[in-house]
Amino acid sequence: MKLFNRINFQYTVSTQTPDLTQKTGFTDTTNPLSVIRGNTSLKTSSNHHLEFLAETGGVCPYAHLKIETNIIDNMVANSFSYNPLTGIYTYRLLNVKGNWNTKISTLYRTYIDHGKYFRAEGRTSFNYVHNVDLATIEGFSTSQLSRVNHYITSQSAKVSYNKESLRLDAIGDFAWNVARRELDNVSEISAFDFSYGISGQYTLPWKIQLATDLKMYSRRGYEEPSMNTDELVWNASVSRPFLKGKLVVRIDGFDILNHLSSTRYIVNGQGRTETWQLCMSRYAMLRVAYKFNKNPKNK
Repeated sequence: MKLFNRINFQYTVSTQTPDLTQKTGFTDTTNPLSVIRGNTSLKTSSNHHLEFLAETGGVCPYAHLKIETNIIDNMVANSFSYNPLTGIYTYRLLNVKGNWNTKISTLYRTYIDHGKYFRAEGRTSFNYVHNVDLATIEGFSTSQLSRVNHYITSQSAKVSYNKESLRLDAIGDFAWNVARRELDNVSEISAFDFSYGISGQYTLPWKIQLATDLKMYSRRGYEEPSMNTDELVWNASVSRPFLKGKLVVRIDGFDILNHLSSTRYIVNGQGRTETWQLCMSRYAMLRVAYKFNKNPKNK
């Protein structure tokens, strides 16, 4: 392969204008203990995206190097102030500057045998996020400007076997998250998320297709013990086409072992942990899909 045979550079910019009601001097006292004020000085936010991509090879072998940068100007943040004498919180939108992030990633895949049955693929990326926001700081009755440096280093690998009606994959992913607030220069989070497992697909006689995957999702290093989990997830499906492939009937089983928690955890840009709840856990689903094509009439 040549070092690089395709190079592309792209720049885009997008803007987000605040709602007109947010730019007026209104005061909402519907809730007397939670007052909302407008801001006539609120500015339009803009996102500048730069992307460099260099590729080589075809479908396999193939490699690329990608560099992406986002610069967010005048991001809108929610500020607050608290009056301990009255117990009233006052909220107001403000513009903050200094938000940007950059990501460097590489991908490489190639066959590892002469028969081209085995294929290996590896991805490596480093993501740096400089997050500026208004946050609650202990000891202050008003929101304070908080700057957090967030580093995410990730690596994934996959080995695939594909021959006739059988496909098998062995997969592994690893990510190291570090979040540090500039105010105290102390690492708030240094944690690891990793997963590994296998998946497969096989076509039986009468065009019956079986597919399944078994994967372990693990987290380590979080201060909250409930976030350091191991969840073994098994999914499976059976499908069959009819009417020359136009009609497909499929039965899916998700989280068959019922090990997946209904509460999901994430880390936001300020290095805090947030929760998503009401995730659907174990279930089965019957799907019926029909494909049809209709060509336009000739004029």
